[in-house]
Amino acid sequence: MEIVASELIKNSKVDAGVVAAQPSVDFEGCEDLKARPLMAVVIDDLGHAHYTAKFVAFKRPLTLSFLPYGDALEAQIDKAHANGHEIMLHMPMEPLAKKPKEPMMIMAGMDDAEITERLHEALGRFSHHVGVNNHMGSKITSDRHMMDVVMEVLKDRNLLFLDSMTTSRSTGQASADEAGVQSLARDVFLDDQYDERSPFERLMQTHAKARKNGYAIAIGHPVRRTYDDMLRFMDVLARDKTVDLVPLAVILRKKNCLAREWAAASVSKDQGVHYAANDGDLARLEQMVRSVDEDIAAIRRSLSQASLRQVP
Repeated sequence: MEIVASELIKNSKVDAGVVAAQPSVDFEGCEDLKARPLMAVVIDDLGHAHYTAKFVAFKRPLTLSFLPYGDALEAQIDKAHANGHEIMLHMPMEPLAKKPKEPMMIMAGMDDAEITERLHEALGRFSHHVGVNNHMGSKITSDRHMMDVVMEVLKDRNLLFLDSMTTSRSTGQASADEAGVQSLARDVFLDDQYDERSPFERLMQTHAKARKNGYAIAIGHPVRRTYDDMLRFMDVLARDKTVDLVPLAVILRKKNCLAREWAAASVSKDQGVHYAANDGDLARLEQMVRSVDEDIAAIRRSLSQASLRQVP
C-alpha cells in the first residue's frame, strides 16, 4: 500500500541510525533511471558557515556548493568528497538588489576577459567540482551576453551549470543549451526568507514534484532549521522508498535519457521508424537530441527577447 504524505509527516522523526543505514542507489542504465523518481538537494553558501561541517558529515548523498572565498576550502572539500558528496562551485554574481560586493564576484560591466579570468580564479580555488551554480546573480543571469561568456568557460572545462533561478528572467539555461553545456534548474528553495513554510514542508514539496515529473531539485542553505528538517526528511525517505535522493549528475543522466526517449518516440510517430535498443543507431539518436536542444534554445531566446521588449 502506498504511504501518503500526511502519514509520513505524522510518523517522521529525527533518527540518525535510520539515516546512516540507508545504502546509496546504483543505476545501471536508462531503464533504471526512468523507473525511479529522483530528487537532489543542493546546499549553497558553504565554506565558512557554522553548519558546513554538519552537511559535510551528512550520511546521505548531497550536492554541496562551496563559495570560492571560504576558509580552508581544500580540507573541507576533500572530506566532503570522501564522504560521497557531489561538489559544486557557488559562483558569486551581482544581484539586482543593492548588496555588498563579495570576493571574486562577477559584476555587471565587466568585459569578456574579466569574466573569464574571475571564473577561472574561482574554479582554481579547489578541486572535485562537477559544475557551477550562481550565488545571487539575478543581474548577471538575466544578461545573455555575460552568461554566454560564462558558458564558454564551463564548456571548455566540461562542467555542468545549475541555474539557481534567482530571477524568472534568467538566460542561464538558454545560454547553456546553445553552448552545449549540460544544465539543470532549481525547482524549490528550502529556506526562502519570504516563504512561511518550513524547510521540511518544502522538502515534501520537492518529493511530490519528483514523483509527478520524474525528478526535482531543491536548494537550501547551511542553517540549523534546514539541517534539522533534512534529518527529519531522511526518515521520510527511509519509510517511503518511492523517491531516491541522488547527486545532480544522476538527475542529469535521467534528463538525457528522457530526451533520447522523446526523440526516438517523435521519429517513430512522425516517420514510422522504429528502433530496437541494440540497433546501433545511437549516433542518430544523439543528433536528434541535439536538434531538440537547439529548438528549445531558439524558443527560449525568442521568449527572452519578447520579455525584454516588454520592459519599460
